[in-house]
Parts: sequence; C-alpha cells; structure tokens
Amino acid sequence: MPNIGDRLEEARKRQGVSIREASEATKIRGDLLLSLENNNFDFDLPDVYKRGFLKLYARYLKLDTDKIMADFEAAMLGRSKHKRSDSREFFGRMDLPERTTPLGSSESTPPFGDHEEPKNPESKPAERMEQQADTSLYWKVGIIFVAVFVIFSLLTLLVQSIFSSDPEETDPGTETTITDNSGGGPGNSAAANAPMNVVLIGLGDTSVVVNTVNGGERIREASGSLEAGEDIPFTANGPIMIVASNIENIAVRINGREYRADGMSGLGRWYFKETGPYNP
Repeated sequence: MPNIGDRLEEARKRQGVSIREASEATKIRGDLLLSLENNNFDFDLPDVYKRGFLKLYARYLKLDTDKIMADFEAAMLGRSKHKRSDSREFFGRMDLPERTTPLGSSESTPPFGDHEEPKNPESKPAERMEQQADTSLYWKVGIIFVAVFVIFSLLTLLVQSIFSSDPEETDPGTETTITDNSGGGPGNSAAANAPMNVVLIGLGDTSVVVNTVNGGERIREASGSLEAGEDIPFTANGPIMIVASNIENIAVRINGREYRADGMSGLGRWYFKETGPYNP
C-alpha cells in the first residue's frame, strides 16, 4: 500500500513549513494533518471530509493531487475488503453471499456503472474552505486600503492647515492668547506701515510660516523650521501673520519687546503690528 503520509510529511519538511503554519494556511486542524502524515485515516469523520482534507493538503504542498487521491482510494478499497473478510471469519461457517448487481446497471461499480457526484453541499469541504479564505482576504485588503486612504487624507488636511497663507481662514474661536513678558501690552491702534524689526525665538522645535497681512505674501527668510535656541531676525513693512505648528515653542520679539503664548499648545496663529499683537 503506498504510504501517503510519508509523502505528505516529506513535502512539508522539504518546504520548511511547520504543522502550525500548514494548519493556518489550509484551515485544517493540526491533529488532523498529523493523522494524514501518519497515514492514519481512521479519525472520526465522514470519508467525504477525509478526501477533501487530503486533496486540499496535497494541493497546498504542491503534490500530484490526482496521484495522491488515487492511492487513497486504493488504500480505502483494500481496507474495505479486509473488513469484509474479517466479518465473514467472525461468523464462522456461515457464508455471507455478496449482493450482486447486473453488469452495466446503474448500481454496478465502475467502469460499468453510472455515478453522480453527491449533491450534498458537504461533499466539497475543501473547495468551500478555499472560497471562504479568498473572501476573508479580500475584506482584509479592502479594510487596509480604506485605512491608508483615511490616514493620508488627514495628514494632507493637517499640512494644508499649517501652511495656509490666507488669513481669512482663521477660526475666531481658536485665537491664541498673547502675553507680553516685557511689561508692555498689545496695541489696539490701526496697523502701522513703519518697518518692524522682528525676531522669532525658538523655545522648542516647530515649523513656522510668516505672511504679510495686507499683501498676503510669504516672508521667505522667516519661514521654515525653527529649532530650540535658534533666532530668526527679519524686517516687516506692515502687519504680519505668524503660523506655528507648536505655538508654545516660539517667542516673538518686535522692536525689542518680547511676546509669548501662555497656556496654549499645538497649531496657532498670531497677528502682529508695530505696537504688538492684535486680533484682526
């Protein structure tokens, strides 16, 4: 009798696959796979399941499934004849005649009889398990794709909000409170056109964008990354808007007077003119 189990075990070890990995890939319990590799087909399941599991496992190991199934059927047929012989010996002298069927009838054995595949949906467990595995894979790929798309969209919106140069998009409900640490307060007069000597002071790492308010132009020499301990001096000819990704990590010095944000963190916008910070 061909040893099917030895071929299964040899193919699995040759590919470097463990029983656990094979079980996860085929969705067949590990103890059943071990029974197949031990050439033990007496586990308590209908024969149709045994055929389905063996065919699926042989296909997974890239073996000749037709040869494996043919050897399995031969082994099962030999085992069936052996059981009938044992049953006759059990009854001693009694002869148990076998039921004969006319040659060529629908009840005769192949190749003379006609056979139909069982219509029971449980007759093809291997194919049904493959379909379920494919459907699960499609769902997982779809969920991963949607999650990546949502994360990318959120990151794009965050970057656009940080580097937006339009002051009219400022949310009045999230204006930053400014504290004058030099003893002077923010001015409330109209924006002056006199040049302002401005210094951006890095209290921590952040990204900064400085735009003019009236013209809406970006001040290139003042925009970019600001590290802790770094100072960026520049001159502005009129009111400016400062956007920082971490508002708590910068201080602003205008004409020698320094301003900081108290109790604020994250993305924020400041508006400054010659007399100090103001709300547009």
